[in-house]
Amino acid sequence: MFAIYLWQVLLLSALGSAIGLVFGAVLPFAIAAAFSSIIPLPIAPALQPVELLLAFFYGLLTALAFALWPLGRAHDVPVSALFRDAVSPGRRWPRRRYVVASALVVALLAIIAVMLSYDRKIAAIFITSAAAVFGMLQLVALLLMAIARRLPHARATALRLAIATSTDPAR
Repeated sequence: MFAIYLWQVLLLSALGSAIGLVFGAVLPFAIAAAFSSIIPLPIAPALQPVELLLAFFYGLLTALAFALWPLGRAHDVPVSALFRDAVSPGRRWPRRRYVVASALVVALLAIIAVMLSYDRKIAAIFITSAAAVFGMLQLVALLLMAIARRLPHARATALRLAIATSTDPAR
């Protein structure tokens, strides 16, 4: 089941990447045709097959990076539980192989971005900063959920359910 959904994600990301490649390949020619009389610099658009292939690869890797973790989590949910809407929040992390695969794909994406950038130092600083900001936002979210759990219970049922849902990390 995991493989079927992974193939679907990859096929859809390939389709989306192909559409993006078409726009990315055509847009410089359209801009040159529309604005060549206004822009004082000579514009010579050209097809760059290596860059287009790299953009396609980036699209597939990005889709894979965002799909592996949730697909890995869904791997252990029985189909019957989905139909009964009784998915157990007991296991939050996917199996180790999905965690490792997700980490490897994200690392590969970061390494390729750094290695192919014009200024590798700035690219590495940007990636490190983005990871640090993500970690800090995760900590802030956990802190807010912990504070919300300790607040006195609301009397209104709708408000009580909203707070309970927002403080349950499994939802």
